[in-house]
Amino acid sequence: MKVVGKKAKRVHIPRPLPAHVLQEILEEAEEVTMPPSTFQRLPRGIREKYGHKIKIESHRGRFCGLDPHTIVQIISLRKSGLSIRKISEITGVPKSTVHYLLTKTRKFDFGEKVIF
Repeated sequence: MKVVGKKAKRVHIPRPLPAHVLQEILEEAEEVTMPPSTFQRLPRGIREKYGHKIKIESHRGRFCGLDPHTIVQIISLRKSGLSIRKISEITGVPKSTVHYLLTKTRKFDFGEKVIF
């Protein structure tokens, strides 16, 4: 996970991710939160190696169904000053989804917490 400018300190993972993406996130972040159901599906090796960083925590509500790299790209494009409409054209993600995603990242003060 590459974040332009700042490294994400806290990351919430609401659903299982591919092992290579998950390992990259766990290496970069200081603390990772996830619901109990996602934690139970983690491979034993990852739980043993990164267990000290993982905190069990549930967040209610619907999460964005985009892959983590697209989310990071949208946030980076917005930080570089592009409009929501232009970001939508570049990424192929609907404007309403881009707006929803950017609103959520503002609520969690990007750089402090990112939700995938």
